[in-house]
Amino acid sequence: GVSQDQAEAADLFRCAANQGLMNAVCSLGVCFRDGTGVPQDDREAASHFSRAANKGHADAQVALGLCFSNGRGKPRDGDEAARLFRRAAEQGNPLG
Repeated sequence: GVSQDQAEAADLFRCAANQGLMNAVCSLGVCFRDGTGVPQDDREAASHFSRAANKGHADAQVALGLCFSNGRGKPRDGDEAARLFRRAAEQGNPLG
């Protein structure tokens, strides 16, 4: 099963995300993408990445771009992935 610490971390990210903290929204997406503290769910991960990416969060833009690039939680779309990577790069994210 999932360790209590991982589940508690996911709960804390969820609480912070509910307060509108985009770092927490992105981190919660990572939890769902990787199945850390929550059941693994690509669609749920992409939803959190999308919420933060739309607010300009560069790490979330990269993560969402990877969702589109790999077809995980979003339909495979290389053009959308490239657009998101460019947006992240414009903010100085080295992975964008």
